[in-house]
Amino acid sequence: MEPQQTVCTLSRDGEGELGVVTGKENSITVGKDKDDIIVACKAPGYEDKTIRLVSSASTAGVAGGAFIDLGITDMITGAMWQYQNEIRVALNKPGQAPANTDFAKPL
Repeated sequence: MEPQQTVCTLSRDGEGELGVVTGKENSITVGKDKDDIIVACKAPGYEDKTIRLVSSASTAGVAGGAFIDLGITDMITGAMWQYQNEIRVALNKPGQAPANTDFAKPL
């Protein structure tokens, strides 16, 4: 995350806040779910940035579940869903051209 003093709050619809990551403690583990995760980042002297981690169906979960129960259990438990393993966030100073380093969809 850039700058080092960036603080990002992760939340998911229906669950509220999942956790906070910073430039120093920049790793978090979240459970699988069908709902997207919203990542809202800010740092003093920089423009705030909000990005969306899109939840997508895991092909392994769909194929594996199809033989047992047509994937219904995986859909209910959230096991068939996945998020990107890693994102990079770079905040911009006001008036600065946006950095193209994010691996997630900007909101």
